[in-house]
Amino acid sequence: MIDFFCDYRGEILPESLDNEISHIVSKLEAHSYKFTKFSAYRTLTEFMYCIRKKNINISAIGEKKNRASLLAEFSQYEQNNFFFNLNFCTQVGQKFPKIKALSYPGNEEKTIKFSKKDNKFYMVDYWRTKTFAERKIKAYSKYFSRNPKSVDDIKIICLISEEFFTDGVKKIIEGLSLQNISFYLTNQEKLTEQNLIKMFSEDCFESVIVRFGKVIGLEPELNLAFSKILTKFLNKLTIGKKSKTSWHCIKNNQYQELFATISDKINELKSLYSFKKIIPNFEYKVTAKNSLEINHKCRLLLKWSNLRKFLPIAKSLKNYFSQIIPLKSIDFDIKSINKGVCERGTKCNLCLEELTEDDNQYLCIECEPKHYHCEKCHQKKYEGEDLEQFAHPHCLYLITPESTKFDELKFGKNQYSSRCFRQGIFRRFHKLISCDNKTNPLKECTGKVEGTRYKCAHCGNYDFCEMCMKKWLEGGSDAMIKTAKLGGHKIWHVFIVIENSFH
Repeated sequence: MIDFFCDYRGEILPESLDNEISHIVSKLEAHSYKFTKFSAYRTLTEFMYCIRKKNINISAIGEKKNRASLLAEFSQYEQNNFFFNLNFCTQVGQKFPKIKALSYPGNEEKTIKFSKKDNKFYMVDYWRTKTFAERKIKAYSKYFSRNPKSVDDIKIICLISEEFFTDGVKKIIEGLSLQNISFYLTNQEKLTEQNLIKMFSEDCFESVIVRFGKVIGLEPELNLAFSKILTKFLNKLTIGKKSKTSWHCIKNNQYQELFATISDKINELKSLYSFKKIIPNFEYKVTAKNSLEINHKCRLLLKWSNLRKFLPIAKSLKNYFSQIIPLKSIDFDIKSINKGVCERGTKCNLCLEELTEDDNQYLCIECEPKHYHCEKCHQKKYEGEDLEQFAHPHCLYLITPESTKFDELKFGKNQYSSRCFRQGIFRRFHKLISCDNKTNPLKECTGKVEGTRYKCAHCGNYDFCEMCMKKWLEGGSDAMIKTAKLGGHKIWHVFIVIENSFH
């Protein structure tokens, strides 16, 4: 059996992959290889700008004697953006063969074998450089210190090259306190003859994971991020949990539209909240069991540690992106999301006057430590240009006496003009944004949002202009309250104050 790996040098385009699969399958069959599985995968950090990871994997079964002709065939194909590498080592699902080696310490000849009834996980490593040994030990020590319960479930078997077994390596082994690691001396030729270990360059390695006597996993070409890869992989094996997110099946012509929509939504967030590093991972995968049965899938991973200081709005992001992809296909990982009540300030950061629960107060969305200021300071006009004329340069939460909580904050339509149209120092029009009080039957508002925009942080798409916001804070007319109620707006909702419409 071979694991046929090819790294695509160009863009992975789903519409072209269907043809590529058929072409590759025909080549494999022409050399007596039976096609078993195909998987193409890519991760986009931002739409069409940065492809963080992309690869194609193909599995097939065949005889080693046909390897040379197959390699010759694909060396020609390599010119068309593909690079192929045939791996003839141990594969997932195969029985792991017996290994004869010398135990250390003791130098006793042992036969390493795995029982079909043994439910422990065995990580079989092959050491051949000191740097690799140090990196491995550090990773294992870190993993078991964080996952002490895994010690009883996982056993590490280190096969050490006889040429590599120096005093430095002995020192590393003797300094270990881990009880579930065993060491054996062997040589590269024996392992190669048994097809146990694939020989990479010195900086790469493949470990074999065994359970119930069979290979259940491989670690391909580890890099400096080895510790994270190992933790993720072993957790998956020992805990037995599937990914939080399932793959969402789509048609092969939908991926461009999905990527574009996600990019637009990310840009919305950037323009409104000034996030410095909004980089979600959008994963796209194409799988095939044969040249006819081809599946296109995707999922979205949202893991933004820098959003922790935006806790009041973090919870709603998953629902926000569920407009594009089903919730079950979104992995949302932001810790310590605030589920409590509105946190009010006790003192204005500008005039230093005390703030009470009966006062309107403004909380900065971005600043740490938190910035609060009072209504009086907010309405004051300051000297300077652009945002210097306002009490605070960032977007703010307007917390009224009726405001109660943050934990339902949502996002809606947020569109901005590319520039600010002014008819005076403080006259700024928010292009494509309209005041939702314009539907008021008394026609109290024209709908234009000039100057400050007040966007509801709970409603999907609800805005007030300056004039209507002033009326709302004064209690609002019956018609205004009825209009807001019909739009789903509640009196306790928190508003986001947006002074800047030119990003």
